[in-house]
Amino acid sequence: MKKILESSNAPKPLGHYSQAVEINNTIYLSGQIGLNPNTNYLAINLAAEAEQVMKNIKAVLESASLSLDNIVKVTIYLKDMEYFQKFNEVYASFMKDNHPARSCIAVAGLPKDANVEVDVIAVRFDENEDFN
Repeated sequence: MKKILESSNAPKPLGHYSQAVEINNTIYLSGQIGLNPNTNYLAINLAAEAEQVMKNIKAVLESASLSLDNIVKVTIYLKDMEYFQKFNEVYASFMKDNHPARSCIAVAGLPKDANVEVDVIAVRFDENEDFN
């Protein structure tokens, strides 16, 4: 059964979509940009945008009783590939020991003229499961 996930601690969708959808223990998060959910304003620079993006992703996952550790795939959209290193520094500070599969794509533009957008796929799993 499809379940729509929503967190008041992440920005409301800017269009006709859900923050996240869960089906068969897999959670598909819509792209997050660096909007502050309290002010609906975009963060002031790339590092602040990247940090807010990760906070927004974390908030949506927490609404489903999950964490960043449940992420298995990340897609990053950057307005300029020169932002890669700075984004990666912020990203690594959130992801710590979790190294999901990841893609990074340069794009011509993003909603609200953001510099970065990130979408993720997460999986609900039993921590006692042995995947080997």
